[in-house]
Amino acid sequence: CLFFSLSVLALSCSSDDDGGGGSTPSGTYIKAKVDGTQYVTYNISGFSAGVATSTGSGSGRLIMISGSNDMSGTTSFSINLLGISSTGEYTIGPDSDSTLAFVLTGSGVSYDTSNCEGATGTINITTLDDSKVEGTFSFTGKNDENCVESKSVTQGSFRGEFL
Repeated sequence: CLFFSLSVLALSCSSDDDGGGGSTPSGTYIKAKVDGTQYVTYNISGFSAGVATSTGSGSGRLIMISGSNDMSGTTSFSINLLGISSTGEYTIGPDSDSTLAFVLTGSGVSYDTSNCEGATGTINITTLDDSKVEGTFSFTGKNDENCVESKSVTQGSFRGEFL
């Protein structure tokens, strides 16, 4: 999908200093377990390397949050929300205009909610205003190339402080 492609272009280096500790990072971050392994957007000298943008309004609002989860940039998360302009819980899947993704950037394999049957998730937006978005998420992402391989993403949380 177009929105997923745009978010891949916005990726930046990230993961936490201890390789996945339990503390919540400051600034923009995405934190989740992928098949049981903890990933956290990287912080550089106390500054978040995640990126968050918000453009448009109402049903045309596009919120994009992304960041790599290690210094080498081999894995990343992407949250793309289209038309979400208030707090609440939303179902994200192939039939929605929004996507959730975990990407193995070195190989280009994306496990996301955009195209495959059974690729679905939920996102709960707890804070949304002109300066930031926060919430929690979980999803089953499918490999777009074959729709067979999948990754289970659980205990997700995020904060996007808009540029």
